[in-house]
Amino acid sequence: MEKEHSLWLLAENSIEIAWDFLDRSVELEDPEIARCFLRDTIDIMIQEGVRSRLLLSNLAIFAYKQFMERQQHGACPPFVFELSKT
Repeated sequence: MEKEHSLWLLAENSIEIAWDFLDRSVELEDPEIARCFLRDTIDIMIQEGVRSRLLLSNLAIFAYKQFMERQQHGACPPFVFELSKT
């Protein structure tokens, strides 16, 4: 139970860091899409074992920027972020 709570808190903190950065840099075009994208991306990375709040938020920001760039150029399906296991 405590592990689940700490992972939930890790995800929430990481999402907040990424959201704040994107909001300050005026890169949030659709808040609902951004919220879902950041949540899903960070959740996947946590499931893959990433536990660094800053790494989670920075990789989510990077993935979101690439996703938005691809969307602006009509690239579908949406960007899928994968961690390198090297």
